[in-house]
Formats: sequence, structure tokens, C-alpha cells
Amino acid sequence: MKIRQALKNQKGFTLVELMVVVIIIGILAAIALPNFYKQADKAKVGRAKAELGQMRSILITYKSEKNALPANSGEFSTLLQDNGFNGIPNDPWGNPYQYVTNSTDFAVYSMGADGQIKGKPDDVVANVYGVVDGKVISDDNSALSAK
Repeated sequence: MKIRQALKNQKGFTLVELMVVVIIIGILAAIALPNFYKQADKAKVGRAKAELGQMRSILITYKSEKNALPANSGEFSTLLQDNGFNGIPNDPWGNPYQYVTNSTDFAVYSMGADGQIKGKPDDVVANVYGVVDGKVISDDNSALSAK
């Protein structure tokens, strides 16, 4: 009997209480979402650096064995196919990686989300010096020497 009476006296949440909860959830979401997107961008840069590192290793091995580099993107694509890639892959933003060479040095790079090399953190370059991000590259020659 006491249980029945206790259930009858229970009224639930007021509209004000529910609105306070909704506002708190909205504030937390407004704080958390920008941080989530930043982490997603960092993950894409990490993926690009990993892929470019693999391509760099393939090119360094090829150069040490043949004493030459692929002359163009077609030969580079064939080299990648021989080493487990399906040709020149797309970067995490959906654009194909770019390959340049001057017969002694090479560079493979991603232009990031905006599709332009401007030295933003999502611009990633792999060359004989390593894999770097955020470097200002104005043309293919500066990609070859980016450190």
C-alpha cells in the first residue's frame, strides 16, 4: 500500500529541469565537436605521412638497386604496383599523391585538404631527406629540397 501511495506522489521532471539538461548537453557538444574535428585532421595527416613513408622507402630501395629513379608518374605507378600498391594512391583527402624527380632526387607529396601547397599542417612531403609536414613548397623543385 505504501508503494502505491509513493508512486502516486511522484510527479517526474519539470520542463525547466529538462531544458537545463538540454542546454548543458548543447554546451558540452559545442566544446567537444571542434576538438573531434581537429583530431580527425591529425589522423589524416598521420595516414598521409605513413603512406608517403612507405613510398619513400620503395623509392630509396629502388634507387640503391638500380642507381636511377622512375622518370615519370607512369613508371612510379608501375613501381608501386610491383610493391603492393594499386598504382599511385589517393591521399586521405581524395587527391592523388604527386611525384616529381630531377633524376637524382625525388619528392612525393600530398597537397592536403585544400589541394594547394601553402605550408599548412596538412601539406606532407616525402623526399630523400625524410617525411615532413607543414613546409612551404612553391614548386616541384622546392619539394625536392624540403627538409
